[in-house]
Amino acid sequence: MPMFVGDAKLQSSYVGQPKQVADALGHWATLHTFKGLAGFHCQTGSGQELSRTIHAWLNTTLGTGHGH
Repeated sequence: MPMFVGDAKLQSSYVGQPKQVADALGHWATLHTFKGLAGFHCQTGSGQELSRTIHAWLNTTLGTGHGH
């Protein structure tokens, strides 16, 4: 099952853990590193970018016309 794993470039806690999760999931994982304002923990203040990124990944990963 495909998994989206988000990382934050400016994260001060849990550093490196998103990559560990993505590595453990192997080919199922897509690791995305948020940068700029979205690079803070939980993409604080950048809800639109978070939503846009995840929905773009869903569209690419699940596509259309697959009965989903």
